Amino acid sequence: MVGGMVTTKSNVAFILRRDEGTMIYPVMLNIRGRRCVVVGGGRVAFRKVIGLLNAGAEVIVISPQLNALLTKLVDQSQIKWQSQRYVNGLLKPHQPFVVIAATDSPDVNRVVADDAEALGALVNIVDESAESDFNNMAVIDRSPLTIAISTGGASPALTTHLKQKLDTSIGDEYIVLAKWMQELRSDVQRQIPSENARHAFWYAVIDSEILSLLRSGHEQAAHDLLRRLLSECVEAVS
Repeated sequence: MVGGMVTTKSNVAFILRRDEGTMIYPVMLNIRGRRCVVVGGGRVAFRKVIGLLNAGAEVIVISPQLNALLTKLVDQSQIKWQSQRYVNGLLKPHQPFVVIAATDSPDVNRVVADDAEALGALVNIVDESAESDFNNMAVIDRSPLTIAISTGGASPALTTHLKQKLDTSIGDEYIVLAKWMQELRSDVQRQIPSENARHAFWYAVIDSEILSLLRSGHEQAAHDLLRRLLSECVEAVS
């Protein structure tokens, strides 16, 4: 639907706009324990491998040679290495969930992508965002807060600039509050049955003085205020 209108059960209308170019659906992909294959043994492949390992994936690298950093990961048994030049069919025995084609040969990357597609795997081709199932984004990881940034491949330099700008603007107070909200989530779900009331509570927390108190070093006062806001909300809906 282009420029159409969708009405939800709550009678809230949303405009759907489709701009020129490929539409991307942004997601956070859970690959913990899933098998992922990276084809390539250089600097770009290493960067992709580190991202997969940090997400808990089982990683296999296919390449006739590895750089020193990837070799170290093999020596540490953090990844598996299949030492050969990629040819059609090498992916099939691994049955991967995610495949990243990271060689310096567009022709080889195309063969990898075709094999991945045939197996139903998600594939990323480096420097070919339009031909990929997914593209990696610049990530600010301040657990439990994760912020991903992308320009859709238009400008990696701008993506890096935005990441640096956002990273310096997010203080530790946001990380503390995010952790508290995560810890409180089950209590809120149990004690505030109404979805609308839960939304109102969370926004009341964000709009309160909690962040300001954390910013000024008054962590206990901030936590006490959080608990007081919850008690007041529970009392109001009881």
